[in-house]
Amino acid sequence: AWPERDLLPMISSFDMDSLEMAAQLEPHRPRCLLFREWDEDWRQKVSRAGACAMSMAVDQLTQARVEEIIRLRIPLLAYTVNDPARAKELLAWGVSAVYADCPCAILSEL
Repeated sequence: AWPERDLLPMISSFDMDSLEMAAQLEPHRPRCLLFREWDEDWRQKVSRAGACAMSMAVDQLTQARVEEIIRLRIPLLAYTVNDPARAKELLAWGVSAVYADCPCAILSEL
């Protein structure tokens, strides 16, 4: 019952099995694999989940890691970014979006 004119909501999870099940039940819905820690096998896991994006804990992101991910044209989201300076840095590196506990505080500084 989602309005056709609106973008589909993204299904995101840390759990690979959940994303694989979502792919079977709703293959047309975009999926995002979440990571708590850096994982050298992230490419294979994103592919296996059929994810169109990935999300990573902010403390796991370095400029080199961000560049590695976006070089493969995978949208990267960072969570939880409550420091406006860090949000600005991540966005300058190419992170697609940041999650924040208080988005207004971040937006007012960007």
